[in-house]
Amino acid sequence: MAGCVSDESFAEYVKQAGLAAHAQVEEAQAMRAGSAARGTTISLAEALVMMGFITAKQLATEERGVLKQLGQYKVIKKLGDGGMGAVYLAEDVLVGRHVAIKVLARKYSENPEFLARFRREMRAAGKLKHPNVMGIHAAGEEMGYHFFVMEYGDGESLDKILKRDHFLPWGNALNVATQVARGLKHAHDKGILHRDVKPGNMFVTTDGTVKIMDLGLSKDFHEARPTFETQAGVALGTPHYISPEQARGDKEIDGRADIYSLGATLYHLVTGQTPFQGSSAAVIMLKHLNAEVPDPRTVKPELPEVAARIIQRMMAKNTEERYGNCDDLLKALERAAGNSYSDELLHGLERAAGGGDSVDGTVDAPQDSASTVIPRGKPRHAPASASRSPSGSTLSRLASMPFQDLSSDKLLLSAPQLAYDAGTVPSLGGIPLLAKLGQGSMGAVYYGIHPRLEHEVAVKVLPLHLAQQRPEYVDRLFREARLAARIQSPHLVSVIDVNQEEGLFYLVMEFVRGETAAAFLERTKKAGHTGARERDALDICASAAAGLAAAHAEGIIHRDIKPDNILIPKAKQGDGLLFSAVKLADLGLARGEEMAASLTGDHIMGTPGYMAPEQAIDARSARKPADVFGIGATLYALLAGHAPFRGATPMNAVMAAIQQQHEPVRKSRPDVTAATAALVDRCLAKEPQHRFADGAVLLEALNSCRAAIA
Repeated sequence: MAGCVSDESFAEYVKQAGLAAHAQVEEAQAMRAGSAARGTTISLAEALVMMGFITAKQLATEERGVLKQLGQYKVIKKLGDGGMGAVYLAEDVLVGRHVAIKVLARKYSENPEFLARFRREMRAAGKLKHPNVMGIHAAGEEMGYHFFVMEYGDGESLDKILKRDHFLPWGNALNVATQVARGLKHAHDKGILHRDVKPGNMFVTTDGTVKIMDLGLSKDFHEARPTFETQAGVALGTPHYISPEQARGDKEIDGRADIYSLGATLYHLVTGQTPFQGSSAAVIMLKHLNAEVPDPRTVKPELPEVAARIIQRMMAKNTEERYGNCDDLLKALERAAGNSYSDELLHGLERAAGGGDSVDGTVDAPQDSASTVIPRGKPRHAPASASRSPSGSTLSRLASMPFQDLSSDKLLLSAPQLAYDAGTVPSLGGIPLLAKLGQGSMGAVYYGIHPRLEHEVAVKVLPLHLAQQRPEYVDRLFREARLAARIQSPHLVSVIDVNQEEGLFYLVMEFVRGETAAAFLERTKKAGHTGARERDALDICASAAAGLAAAHAEGIIHRDIKPDNILIPKAKQGDGLLFSAVKLADLGLARGEEMAASLTGDHIMGTPGYMAPEQAIDARSARKPADVFGIGATLYALLAGHAPFRGATPMNAVMAAIQQQHEPVRKSRPDVTAATAALVDRCLAKEPQHRFADGAVLLEALNSCRAAIA
């Protein structure tokens, strides 16, 4: 619970438990303060692990004992982890009953958006008092974290039951749907929309009562405040059960969205499978938008006709064709059941009388994918005889790259230490790492000086936990090096080496002193301009296309072209940028055409807003025209000041790229020439065959546009 409890409480605990001495705790607190002064926030627990005073394994084992009491609630055990925090079983010592306590992780409580979402869940749940809604008893803030107290019942979540039993008989499934509809009716009557109805948010007690859980995505539609959840383009919910209007990102959503999701859940209950399957979340959402609602009898022929009729009406694409509200739905469900609910609910749930609390009596929540694995061990310090810094001529180039203390950087805990003019710094392969340049999905990139070549380099470091838990990330790192070695172009960032040391895998690349096209665009907009000058934007994209043409000539597809992956060098004299000397970076998602069929297609590979529609639908289908789309999207962004396809969520931006036409670039920039606007339109064509064939053909077209405005 170190992630939720305050540093003061954790300090007392580790000292009392004998995990760390008082002096060690003070040293870790000083390190934490130093990190905060440099703009990096870490917890005391993380600092203790970083300094080697306790191990990550000790922390994982012992942290369960930290949270013992929250006011009148005595914590018994941890029930599960969710996207925002953890759920605990506790005893209300004043009332003498078991409760479930949901605690927001402290790292999220410092984030206004997460805190607002957590408070919204508390407010929404507090309004609801119904046997089919998981009730809330209290809420508060104590010891530096936020929590609320829910009722606790012995039983299990519906998705657990489905994993075990695969499907339910029609009578039992009808019973579940009826109870959930009653809970939803109560919520809707109070002005609350759930927005994420699914089996994982339904809890079944041992007496057969079904309770709706997790209002973390709920929307109080009596409070029409312009927050992130009411912006046009928001797509919240679970793809397998999401309503078409949520998939589209409609701003105005009512209770019929919950009815659709309940219909998709009912389909899953009676057939053992979700209504739509696909190779990616985008494909599934497209089917919710466009595919005919399946007849559950094609999977389970023994189902009665009324089952198909109810499910298909609940899941009608047009909201006007669904049940108008939960009252109408309940009438249909009760007619189907003959107003009788004597069936046993969910075979296998009943427990023997007096059985006490069940091991399965959990309030389930999805695994927290944002959890961080902290590398173990104390940083090693090199002896005084370790390598010194390179020559003065190289050091003279460091004027604009001041020394940065990286001693608390989590990625570099296992890195050897190197004596250096500015102090002791982490190093990999003898390369001193002097500054952090950026953070990406595959780790961080650092600035260093190559000791033998005596020039500046960029070092991409793969986090230790990713290397251990996701070996495909190591494959991506080595693939990037192999692919880059096949291409010879001044417009591609060159790779110098790829290696591993102390369990850290790293890639050594050419360092480009300048800025990304994304940073250049932001700077341009801050100066009061909509976007870049047309000639500058064309120069940038033509240089990138030249690098792309070299890659395509080797049969290599980049698959992640965007402003962040385009580096613009600085001129040697003055502060200008060399737009015609741009370099295309990051081949981490690249694939040779001969390897494309090996992609699983299970995940969206690329960046929403810049990713071609066919790549979003199935990564295996991305070919050279997908990269052409990326250059076109980048040119659009440089001119218009924003990506051609946007949304309040990444998935909504993906759906926009698949389904919607981009707004003409001249609407934002009337001064752009017709030839450039036509080039952008062709690059962003939905069908790959309507775009330029590859980077070389695109480069020729870009050069024609450049010549026209020279």
